Amino acid sequence: MEQRNAPFRGASSARRNLNTFRRVLRNPLTASGLAILLVLAVAAVFQGSLAPYDPLVLDLPNRLSPPSAAHLMGTDNFGRDILSRIIYGARITLVMTVTVVLTGSFIGSLVGVAAGYVGGWFQEVVMRITDIFMAFPAVLLAMVIVTALNPGLFNAGLTLVIVNWPEYARVMRGQTLSLVQNEYVTAARAAGAGRWRIMLRHIFPNCVGPLIVQATINLGVTALSFAALGFLGLGAQAPSPEWGLMISNGRKYFLDAPWFPVFPGLAIALTVLAFNFLGDGLRDILDPRARR
Repeated sequence: MEQRNAPFRGASSARRNLNTFRRVLRNPLTASGLAILLVLAVAAVFQGSLAPYDPLVLDLPNRLSPPSAAHLMGTDNFGRDILSRIIYGARITLVMTVTVVLTGSFIGSLVGVAAGYVGGWFQEVVMRITDIFMAFPAVLLAMVIVTALNPGLFNAGLTLVIVNWPEYARVMRGQTLSLVQNEYVTAARAAGAGRWRIMLRHIFPNCVGPLIVQATINLGVTALSFAALGFLGLGAQAPSPEWGLMISNGRKYFLDAPWFPVFPGLAIALTVLAFNFLGDGLRDILDPRARR
């Protein structure tokens, strides 16, 4: 009987996934966000083939050249092609943003589920620690931590993980408190399942929806924070083609060569908008009230 019903369950799951994908495409903002992210992902993966020039090669005779057929977005103060540097910077931004969000959500989820399930003094300690982290503005706290760790790409990512994990911990703790008294959790506990098995096999899978929404929304905030650290000189260091660092280097040439800081700024704005559109769409899709 179990084998007979398995294909029907598989078909039902595939049908639900197809309906979810259709709802995503029917939302114009979510579809546009996916399209922008797809373009950025292609640029990040095939940067060597798409970039017309080497992003690190200097060409001083052509420094601060305006946009032209040879350089579609102009050149910077060292004659480097801005379009090539933006294409190469897409990989840095996307990889670091996704890595930070995945790592922060993983750590925060484990801590939040454990706090909500164990309760008692452990929950109080975890919640007070998250309150301390969230009492400070995220960018200010990130600046303090990365300055103590020394500026750099890895330290900037580590800092954003440290700053962002409390948000996921609070979300998952609240979800766990709403699920811990459900019948299937009580039945698993009565059957002799251990704490970690109950948390990982019975509670965590039922909290994935809010976690995905929170992580997707935080992608845009993380990308913007990463660019802010680069702009302040606390993230990627020269000659890295990171977008925030490019804006920082081009701000002094804004009046004479506005294309230098404007195009990296547009790249950051489009990326953040794409992540925000995707997050809003997933929130509407995964929220039953919004579906009704």
